[in-house]
This record gives sequence, structure tokens and C-alpha cells, in this order.
Amino acid sequence: MSYSFSHIINIVSAAENAELEKIQRITIESIRRAKQYLNSGVTVETIAAIGSNSSADVGFAERTAVLRRNVGDVSSFSTSRNLPIVSDILDEGVKASAAEYIVFSNADIALTPWFYNAITEFLKRGHDALVINRRRIPARLIDQPFEVMLAHAGSEHIGFDCFVFKKSLHNKFVKTNICIGIPMAGGDIFHNIFTFAENPVLLANQHLTFHLGIDLVKSWGNSEYYAHNRKEFRTLLKKLKPHMQIAKFPGAGLGFFRRHFRWLMNPTYDYRTMCSLDFSQWNSHRPKPTRKEIPGLAHRYYEWLQRKVNFREED
Repeated sequence: MSYSFSHIINIVSAAENAELEKIQRITIESIRRAKQYLNSGVTVETIAAIGSNSSADVGFAERTAVLRRNVGDVSSFSTSRNLPIVSDILDEGVKASAAEYIVFSNADIALTPWFYNAITEFLKRGHDALVINRRRIPARLIDQPFEVMLAHAGSEHIGFDCFVFKKSLHNKFVKTNICIGIPMAGGDIFHNIFTFAENPVLLANQHLTFHLGIDLVKSWGNSEYYAHNRKEFRTLLKKLKPHMQIAKFPGAGLGFFRRHFRWLMNPTYDYRTMCSLDFSQWNSHRPKPTRKEIPGLAHRYYEWLQRKVNFREED
């Protein structure tokens, strides 16, 4: 059985964002390496999504998707930033795609060489969509060889910036004017996937992608852009809610207090929506959590202890 992927990535030129363009080069190199590592029956084409006036180099990509507008065309801001709209990136990328599956990831998300082979194995298990959390590695590694970056195990991250889904699912997605580069970007794709995919899965702790920089809190934009994305996100949830099945969302099978605590504390989720769905669909069948390989309080204690007593590079 063969699997074909179109990997959409929104790229910038050095003139648009010099810092991101430098990191982007690592991302492009990682894609090149992963495409050299493909198993038989797996094919990948890269689609570079760029602004209509961008001077970014798209020579690495087999196809190009041109974005005709940005967030400034749909809303007014005191400070202008030419940030693309996530739905536009997907729309134009899907139009240019000749594959069965879409991969979308941010320009600062690098791949492991085994990325495409690994996601193929998850799809073979019956999943039609994957959401992949990145690993965070120190920014000081930016000038190190790729192998040194790859060797760093990294730390967990709760944000979502890499998605894999059947191209046919895209027709069901509810579109928004959420712009890339500001919080809530990615949350729109996440909620569309877990609403419309038949068997989605969150891969929260796999070593499949990595990001330079271990920061969890960072100022990505001013209050106007935050307000714009929040408003669009709330509108999205209202449209999605009638179609949402709580059993498909991560955490639905956990105990009551554990799942509600995680939905409440994880910024990707709107707790009011999750809480409402949980109670209104109380009797729905829930997936059972994977049984722990080594359960028990003693194991949890030693897991905590080894994190505290182990020496690390940063010590």
C-alpha cells in the first residue's frame, strides 16, 4: 500500500523576518533529509506557501502556493504586520496538492529523518489524522551540526504546530481568519481535526519534530492581534460545537478530575466548551487510557526522583 504526502510550509524571506528565515533553513534541511529516508511506498512533495509579494527562495519545493491576502486585509490594526491567514495557507496548499494526505507545519518546526515513515505507520493503524507536539531544544544549538540538534532529546511542549490529515477532510473544516504567528494559530486546525476526523490521535510525546528554543512563555504580538485571534477562535468554537464529539478529544477517557484539570489548564482548549460537551455527552463511549507499563506509587516516586537527581548539560 502506498502513502503520498503534500507537506505545506509557509516560508518567509530574510527581508520579511531574518531571525525566522535562519531557523527556516534548518527546517528545510530537515525536510530534505527526511525525504531521503523514505521507505518504499512513501512519497512526499513539498509545497511552499508564500505571500504574493514575497522574495523567499522556493527552490527546495516541488510546488508553490501563492497567498493573495493577509490578516491586514480582513481586520484593522494600528501596527501593520503581513501575517498570513491559516485557512488561506491550507486552502491554497490543498489546491496545489497532488497527494492523499496533507502535512502542515510551521516554518520553525524541524523534522526528524524518520518523520514521514513514522507518520505512515500511525496512519496504517487506522488513524485518519495526527496532531504532533514538538520537542523543545536549546536555542544555542542553532549553529551546531544537524546531528547534534537531532541528538538532543528536548523537552515536552503543549502547543500544536504540526498536523497530518487526509486531504478529503479539508472540505469539512470550518474556516476562520486566525492569522499565523499569534496564539490560537494551530488551535483552529486542532479543533477542526478532532471534530471532523473519524479516528484522530494526539502524539504528545514522540520524537518526530523539534523546535529551537525552550521558552514556553513568549510575546508573539500586541494585544490587537491577540484580540483578533481570540475573537475568531470563539466564533470557530460556536460553529464546531454542534459537530463535536467529546469522546474523540484528548483526555476524554481519563478520570473526571484529571480530564477537567487538564482541559482547564491547557491553553489550547476552551474549558467552557469542553465542560459543556462532557456533561451533555456524559453517556457517550469513552476510550480507555493506555495501561501504564509500570504502574504504582513507587514507580511514580522514582520517576520524580530521577528528574531531580540526574545531572544535565545545563547544570
